Amino acid sequence: MLVNVNGRPFSMPWIKEHVPAIVEAFYPGEEGGHAISDVLFGKVNPSGRLPVSIPQSVGHIPTVYDYEPADRGYYHIRGTPEKPGRDYVFSSPDPAWPFGHGLSYTTFEYCDLVMDATAVSRDGNVSFNFVISNTGDREGQEVAQVYYRHAFSSTVTPNRRLIRFQKVSLEPGEARRLAFSVPTTELAIWNADMQRVVEPGQLELMVGPSSELIRLTQSIVVLE
Repeated sequence: MLVNVNGRPFSMPWIKEHVPAIVEAFYPGEEGGHAISDVLFGKVNPSGRLPVSIPQSVGHIPTVYDYEPADRGYYHIRGTPEKPGRDYVFSSPDPAWPFGHGLSYTTFEYCDLVMDATAVSRDGNVSFNFVISNTGDREGQEVAQVYYRHAFSSTVTPNRRLIRFQKVSLEPGEARRLAFSVPTTELAIWNADMQRVVEPGQLELMVGPSSELIRLTQSIVVLE
């Protein structure tokens, strides 16, 4: 077990490989000791999520969740010193721990993503809902995260971008349906003329417990 009390993300490849549990406390303040002990002894079920992506090493900086499509390589053939790859020859550009990552003493399941409509106007709303279930044996809180990406756009856009999140507390065996409505104006991009516009085309909605762990996906079309 390792407790990190630090002001910025550290590169910890050896620790990740050899330490079975890590508590990231950052600078927790004067009550931090009590909070950390409550987590370690199970009085509190942790539910925090990383507000940053933690890189594998200083050589992997910048490591961000909203990277552009080609930023992590074209071939996606990761390498090691023993077996070089095609993109990053001796390693992987993936983060050690991604944005939004966090663990709990219980487990959660995502299912049944339902869209009010899979085609919306450029001045409409993307409305949807899904179910989260506590599949473990103790009460816990889950932070559901909603991301989206443009399948095609006139300028390069990120591979994914966070648009909504919600923390929900669930008893063992309990399930709850969460509903969201996102104005399409929040899905606008900057075009080549530096105008903020909502472009017609296909979007992908992604739901999960972190930026790298997507449980549910659904395509949406923004109409002309």
